[in-house]
Amino acid sequence: MSLAEVVMQELSLEARLNLPFIGGAAADEMDFIKTLVGLDERLSSDGVVLLVMKMKIPFYYNHYVHLTPGTVSMVVTKADAKQRTIWEINGEPAASYYAKLVGVDVERLDFQVFANNPLGVVSGNTVYCRSVYGVAEGGGLRFYCYIEAGTTLHLLKQGDIIVDARNALQDAASYLSELQGAILFSCAFRLLELKALNKIEAFNNVFKHLPFIGFTSYGEELFTHHNQTLTAIFLGGPR
Repeated sequence: MSLAEVVMQELSLEARLNLPFIGGAAADEMDFIKTLVGLDERLSSDGVVLLVMKMKIPFYYNHYVHLTPGTVSMVVTKADAKQRTIWEINGEPAASYYAKLVGVDVERLDFQVFANNPLGVVSGNTVYCRSVYGVAEGGGLRFYCYIEAGTTLHLLKQGDIIVDARNALQDAASYLSELQGAILFSCAFRLLELKALNKIEAFNNVFKHLPFIGFTSYGEELFTHHNQTLTAIFLGGPR
């Protein structure tokens, strides 16, 4: 909510800093008004809490997206990156273009439509979701992520969120001989999807055989800031 994920991205990609940064943006119970992070007795609405972990056991980290690219792609032709707002897509007003694409009137664009019709950047086999936040005055689309003009976006299709969670465990197990625990950062949009599908228990059951902790977040951090993603650190057994 502080529009500061670009600062974190610049920090995490600093050439002299050989550390992976994994985490998520603070949330506020889906109010989208003000988020706080705390450390001891200090609170900040424009800060970061950073835990540096020196690992004595094997570990593995990755991000997982159950959304897949469809056949429709488009180019952002006008944007205000600092405000995370796209003004034009393929040379047309962004909100009306998107509404036509998903088959609703502009006036009916809401949180649920955005969650069911996400957009994303595709790099090879990797999807980086860019969730729409709302319609900006003047016909633009506001996003939860920084997007520049010239970016190619794909309309993404919903996949199976439970299968994706199982694949995450299998992925980690292929790198670690033993799984002892996990730290998970899962997007708030994923929580809403799990609630709508009545699959929260099914999701938790995927990880029930190992201790795990984590957060529901407003976007996840790993090399870049993305949405509708599970970002995880898996902890292996002793060497």
